[in-house]
Amino acid sequence: MNIDEQLMNKIIETTNNIDICWGELITNHIKDGMKGLDIIFKDTDYIINGLSSIDNSFQVSMFYDLFVEIEKALKSKDYMLVADLLKYELKTVLIKCDLKNKCR
Repeated sequence: MNIDEQLMNKIIETTNNIDICWGELITNHIKDGMKGLDIIFKDTDYIINGLSSIDNSFQVSMFYDLFVEIEKALKSKDYMLVADLLKYELKTVLIKCDLKNKCR
């Protein structure tokens, strides 16, 4: 399996985990949602590092700005906002990552 396949598989896995975490958070299963969020953060770190190593012009800022918003929502314990940022923002960015490892 080459890095493109590994990265694409991780992106698919992470988007699936986002859906699961979103469901946990919106149904007020915060403990399970936080466990899922931890996995999503680790997987997203792997994806960012993989994309950065392949494409020197890869812009990490799109992820950074989103993580700042997630951090603010976590600090205020707004788990509905965290869930929505994951599903409607982070998942959208990850889905836009194609086999050429370019995020548009």
